[in-house]
Amino acid sequence: MIKAIVFDYFGVIVEDSVVFKWIRKNISNPEPCMKGINEGIAKWDLGEIEYSDFKNIISQNTGIPADQVFHTFFENITVYQDTVNLIRSLKEKYKIILFSNGPKENPYEMLRNQNIENLFDEIIISAEHKMKKPDPKFYELMLSIGGIDASEAIFIDDRQINVDAGNNFGIKSLLFTDAPTLEKDLSALL
Repeated sequence: MIKAIVFDYFGVIVEDSVVFKWIRKNISNPEPCMKGINEGIAKWDLGEIEYSDFKNIISQNTGIPADQVFHTFFENITVYQDTVNLIRSLKEKYKIILFSNGPKENPYEMLRNQNIENLFDEIIISAEHKMKKPDPKFYELMLSIGGIDASEAIFIDDRQINVDAGNNFGIKSLLFTDAPTLEKDLSALL
């Protein structure tokens, strides 16, 4: 019996690639700096560096002073309202878990600003636990925090590698493309 629905954040509830969107908007030729920025993102998602360190990495790779980085970084992020509405309807019957790769500094503030923090019974962010998807240990931690077994959860993510990892761990996992498709896929499983 399904007891919990587990949602990724970036790419499922809000738009993905916020960092890259900001870079494309602010850097005329972003390609030369992407390797260093990608390495910085990986460290930030794992909680190995703080927000200020990440801003310094962006600054070093783009030439934009660190104190001018991200003034509007998360302000105009697009919320997928259809997904939020679906979560609201599911919350009536299921535990809702947010399970996302991301930095520890921003997601809580973003959830509060979007008035959706209360939709989640548990919020599990990679940087807080120094591990990230698709690491099986991170899925194990999510199940432990959620108080559920793999067979009692459905996991939704926008990245195939994370969906595959969830399926390999024994969690029914769905690749997110859009909310109407997700609603149809969920109705077949619930």
